[in-house]
Amino acid sequence: MNTELLQTTAALPAAGPEIGASAGSETADITGQVGSSPLPENFEFDIADPRYGEYLKDDGIDLFVRLEELCPDDMPGQLSGFILRIIEGGRCITLQAESGSVEQPYGNRNYHLLGYLNHASIRRFVEEAETGAPITIGLREFDQKTCLYNGAVLSFTGGDTPELRLCFGVHCFGALRGELVARFLGCVLTRLYLGDR
Repeated sequence: MNTELLQTTAALPAAGPEIGASAGSETADITGQVGSSPLPENFEFDIADPRYGEYLKDDGIDLFVRLEELCPDDMPGQLSGFILRIIEGGRCITLQAESGSVEQPYGNRNYHLLGYLNHASIRRFVEEAETGAPITIGLREFDQKTCLYNGAVLSFTGGDTPELRLCFGVHCFGALRGELVARFLGCVLTRLYLGDR
């Protein structure tokens, strides 16, 4: 295993809630009682927020990261509108690529699911990324009957300037760079090995 990725993972903030803490537990009580850690709105949390470690080992909270434009016109850090979402953990882990979260007239938000990786694909991707070697892996359609690849891929390159891209053909939907790549991979690694569920 790559010692740099493991060191990054080891340096992640300690998780507040216990593994498997439920919404009614003292550590994840949304009522805001003293000594509790309130759940984030919509049961999801952006790993770019420094407090993400509070929810790292709580697989009832989705972790997500917003992708940047590959070549921003205006300024570095311009967002592309796509996100990568880590759902659950252990053998139930899923990594989804999504876009277009739009509030609907009835109040809910809809988004487009571009594709996903299952437990086996995530494990292969993370283990190969740990070596620092370039890796590209195809995303699947969210269809339980066929599980077809849909043409979208996640592409990782390591080295001094690590980068993770979400692509379809020659078009890049967005990228993660630098420390955020290491943080994201560390989160995936932690969730992947939460244990058998």
